Amino acid sequence: MKDSKLKSLFNKTDTIIAIFIFAIIVLLWNETDDFEEVSELFAQNIQAETFPKILLVTIGLMTLFIPFEHLFLKKSGKDIDSGRKKKVSITTYVTMIILVGVIASSEFLGAYITIALTCIIIPLFWGEKNLKILLPYIVLFPMAIIFIFNYLLGVYFDPGLLEYFYQ
Repeated sequence: MKDSKLKSLFNKTDTIIAIFIFAIIVLLWNETDDFEEVSELFAQNIQAETFPKILLVTIGLMTLFIPFEHLFLKKSGKDIDSGRKKKVSITTYVTMIILVGVIASSEFLGAYITIALTCIIIPLFWGEKNLKILLPYIVLFPMAIIFIFNYLLGVYFDPGLLEYFYQ
């Protein structure tokens, strides 16, 4: 009796996902202890590791709801597991492999090339052929990210390969 109540309280898949997210939070939390500098924008009364820890706590608090999401959806008549009956597409796995590969090479490539490369490779892999959409995205999205971080937030990215052009 207690086992069935427990199963109806927690969604198994969502609980596993939540545990995985919490494991990542713990790893990232430990990484924040190594931070040394903070942008001038965030430097007022806040330590370098504090801001990322605030984000991690926020993510952790939201993650607490994941195992119970099915209870909220059940009240509105939705079944959380109905969409999970389909097999995950091979495109999803290949996309993850591409992203891991690009991110793994980001230290060598640098942030600018990594952002641009991701904006080029992923849409092309997904089959986007409309150049009216693709070209502005490939050009404007990386520029917007660089503008927001470099100029508005004062966070400068590692140039990687582009460092040789700065000299």
